[in-house]
Amino acid sequence: MATLTISKAFSELFSAPLEAVLEAEEKYLSLWLKNLKSIKKIYVQGSGQQAKLKAGADLAELIDQYAPTVRLEGRIETALTMRIAGVKETSGSASGGLSLGPIHASGGFGFTSRNTQESVFQASTSFALSNKEFSLGEYLKTAKVSLASAADLDKAIQHLELDLKSRPTEGAE
Repeated sequence: MATLTISKAFSELFSAPLEAVLEAEEKYLSLWLKNLKSIKKIYVQGSGQQAKLKAGADLAELIDQYAPTVRLEGRIETALTMRIAGVKETSGSASGGLSLGPIHASGGFGFTSRNTQESVFQASTSFALSNKEFSLGEYLKTAKVSLASAADLDKAIQHLELDLKSRPTEGAE
């Protein structure tokens, strides 16, 4: 049977929604990375120093068109109900015997006392989450990555890959 301390329960109630938001952000970064790689496959000709955008391709416009914009608004409510039970049992026994010649007698006495207590613990949290609309173009501007050439597209891909790799993993300190 699983056991959970009250302090661990409160910790989970408050940290679970925040961890979910961080996981969602990581998934958006992964999705943006896939979109950048797809744009590169479709709209870039050549490779390395020879790489050029196809005629008429505008990276900023392509990114705005194909990369989803993140807008997070919502309410996360979590609740926990724990049943706390305790059982205390006391038991004892005594036995004895008597023997007089061919006559033998013996006897015993035993007792058991059992007390049970049960209580219910309930806790809940409610988070209201929101952020401003955030797009891949804005993310790259914040990172000082321009969107003018095929080389810039490679820089953007490298930046996203580095950002995803540098995120802490579960249990890391």
